[in-house]
Amino acid sequence: MQVISRWLWGAGPSFHRCRAAAACLATLVACDPAVAPKPTIAAEAPRISHPIGPGVEGESRNLLQSYAARPPIPESESGAWQLPFQSKRIAAAMLISAALDRPQDLAFILTPDATWGLPDRRRVGSRPIFDGDNGETFLAALRKTAQRFPGNATWTTQPVIVGLQESYRVGAEPMWNYWSQGDENLILSMVIVRGTARINYVGMWLDGPQLDIDTSAWGAPPPLIPKARTERIKLPE
Repeated sequence: MQVISRWLWGAGPSFHRCRAAAACLATLVACDPAVAPKPTIAAEAPRISHPIGPGVEGESRNLLQSYAARPPIPESESGAWQLPFQSKRIAAAMLISAALDRPQDLAFILTPDATWGLPDRRRVGSRPIFDGDNGETFLAALRKTAQRFPGNATWTTQPVIVGLQESYRVGAEPMWNYWSQGDENLILSMVIVRGTARINYVGMWLDGPQLDIDTSAWGAPPPLIPKARTERIKLPE
């Protein structure tokens, strides 16, 4: 079996590269790479119906704890969210809602058709977030995943290239962002819906990254910048 490794963003020295946990799918280990099996999500995380504490002062905190001491972001603020420059604020709102166990906030942070799956821009293993439980299954998985990341996990946003800012601002292209630690990524896709920025995809490993798995049957991830747009702008050297 051919074992391959992929990158989250794409080719070119102008882009921040991160080794993708998205390169790997456990469901493909024993499969013919010529036939793409239906992807699946790992076992669901148990529901935790109470807020996560901010940790003990002086001790290291995980990513979820680092947002637990922050107040909830009001829905009224979300109407002013724009891309590309408020992407981390939107991501923070999602983690605050997870840390404080506020599934009701997801309705103004995510798009109505938002999905979650593995950390891969091909949206492998995706399933609806609002799947009959107001997003509680997703929120439990997010809490479990975010607690594996340190409080100072690296935040990376898709490079904002001159000429593409307007595409993100009006919603012509999705904007990808991620937290990373070692071989693991927590990725987010953001779009504009009715003039306001929202998250429409969250990718994560529920039980930790599974590396060096054959994903050749899925082909290459979609380009971050469609060819038609790269032909109209000058990319940095």
